[in-house]
Amino acid sequence: MPRKKPDPNQAKYNKRSREKSRKLSGNGAKALGLDFDAPDPLDAEAWLLAYLPNAYPLPFGQVHREIIKAVTYAIDSGGNVAIAAPRGTGKSTLVNGLVLWALMTGRTAFPVVLPWDDRAKRRALRFWAGELCFNARLNRDYNDITEPFVKSRGIANRLTALHKDDKSTGARLGITEGIIILPDGKGAIGSATINGNPRGLNYATIDGRIIRPSLCIIDDPQDRETAKSKIRIADTIETINADVAGMAGPDARMSMVMSCTVIERGDVADHYLSHPDWKSIRVGQVISWPAGFDEKGSEIRELWDAWNVERQRGEQDQDGGSAALSFYDANKEKLLSGMVVSWQERYDRKRNQPDAYFAAMYDYYAMGEDAFAAERQNEPIKQGVTIYTLTPEIVQSRRTDRPAGSVPEWSRLRIAATDINPSYGLTYSVCSFGADQTASVLAYGIDAMNVEGGATNAEFARRTYEALINHGRKLASIPCKPDYWLIDAGGAAFDIVHRFCLESISLVKLVAIPCTGRGARNYRPYGKSVLGKPREGCHTAVDTRNRKWIAFNADYWREQAQKAWTGSPGAPGSCTLPQGVHRDFAEQICREQLQGKAEIGGQMTWVWNTAPGPHDYGDCMTMCFVGAAFHGIGTGGGGIRPTTYKPKRKGGFRKVNI
Repeated sequence: MPRKKPDPNQAKYNKRSREKSRKLSGNGAKALGLDFDAPDPLDAEAWLLAYLPNAYPLPFGQVHREIIKAVTYAIDSGGNVAIAAPRGTGKSTLVNGLVLWALMTGRTAFPVVLPWDDRAKRRALRFWAGELCFNARLNRDYNDITEPFVKSRGIANRLTALHKDDKSTGARLGITEGIIILPDGKGAIGSATINGNPRGLNYATIDGRIIRPSLCIIDDPQDRETAKSKIRIADTIETINADVAGMAGPDARMSMVMSCTVIERGDVADHYLSHPDWKSIRVGQVISWPAGFDEKGSEIRELWDAWNVERQRGEQDQDGGSAALSFYDANKEKLLSGMVVSWQERYDRKRNQPDAYFAAMYDYYAMGEDAFAAERQNEPIKQGVTIYTLTPEIVQSRRTDRPAGSVPEWSRLRIAATDINPSYGLTYSVCSFGADQTASVLAYGIDAMNVEGGATNAEFARRTYEALINHGRKLASIPCKPDYWLIDAGGAAFDIVHRFCLESISLVKLVAIPCTGRGARNYRPYGKSVLGKPREGCHTAVDTRNRKWIAFNADYWREQAQKAWTGSPGAPGSCTLPQGVHRDFAEQICREQLQGKAEIGGQMTWVWNTAPGPHDYGDCMTMCFVGAAFHGIGTGGGGIRPTTYKPKRKGGFRKVNI
């Protein structure tokens, strides 16, 4: 399909934007032979666009104006403001520019920025130093402040040695110390990390006065690990309430602005956004969704889901996005009815995205609803507040026209899972996963074990081992051969499953991995038995004999596997069946019903009601979802390709990293 022709109206708009940026730049004005008055110093937006056009090449949106208003409010009123904005909107760059504006225009004497990590701190200091030393427009209008910096050309020692009227200017570029001091005591600008030691950020003037910060902007007060740890959350809140709030000294009140993104309910950002002493502002990437989009089965939801299918197919065909664009253009009026975004310029022009609406929905489907709600909307979905309805009829209704064993073109990973039940055999399912956790059952069934009642432990182990060999050879011969094969190693089968998995490559030509599920109350992703970094609800476990396997939170992943059946076929995170009748499979999936879920004593607890009869297919589907998550495809999407394992030279085995 030919590439979409550029919109002439958009081209004219981009040209006007470039001309506006050039006019706002000192160099651009000089090149055009133009001159103009300095912008109103009280108008932060106009000041930033005039003096820092390279930092802000695109027009501001609602989200940026909200941050600007928050900083202005804190300066004028002395209050505290917490503003949550979508990740990726340039919050840090905007914050750094606002600090420079507040300092240069005399709004505040010693503003500081407290980012989370040292890299962001150094980036902020380099930004300020670069503008003070090399910004020609800034030097023209604020020469009394910038002159020593311009003369130093950014060299700290040269700046310190500069004198005016036989006196030191007092200007300093203390990048390593986290402070830049203006000449003649006109002010300073500083930065320290929020998880470091912000307490001692101050400076002494030439005449011996100690100057303390007058405005603090906290830029992202947490990382993902902190947001998931109640202890780290409490420590960070204590640091802000004690160390940061006390930076102004005992006789002054510190004004604080927190620019943040909510990651989890109850995290550091959510705490201050809900605090009665902080003014709270939340801005999402999507201000208003398309009319009816929140209603499952609505016409607009089905239309967007159909667009997503076209998008995924186009990506498989490497069409450069033309299929998604064609569908979008043909149905644009319906798709966008009632939709409002917070920044019209947020879209990727290099990747053929036509506008911010298209980009927002692309992010929604690619990231998944949970991740988008947290990272882009600042309203994380609280897991467990709704108990879903799942019946055999719902599961069977997810049947498609795809033949059994046929692999969908969007597939990125195939996982097989086997549950061992000596009373009747090996129950298995093979499932295909897309990058956004879209799943499809490819095959399932039961293979006999032939273990007689009253068999000795040795006989049980031998029969189980032989049954796994025959079962594995069957899985290796089917058209939808799995990339990884998870085997339940719980109970008496633990030792024999481990031994079989070590030999599986040479025996059946499959990468077999033992796994064990534990209820949420007994699942512990920490301690000496945990090897490496835990994944989502699962981790690599190891014992004293150096045996390794996948351990997982059975309650969490049973819920995720069941919820997949409640989604519309083809939607991210949904699950479908092939052609045929699947009554027994569907009934086993539904025999364990989630009756309740709540956080008790700081730990999420699940309550299940189990109906009589086997539920092995449900256990297999749970293990399939665990296998996908362990190899990169979890509830947040963004999966990775299966790792290719090279055989060892001796013995013909391939190394399985678990």
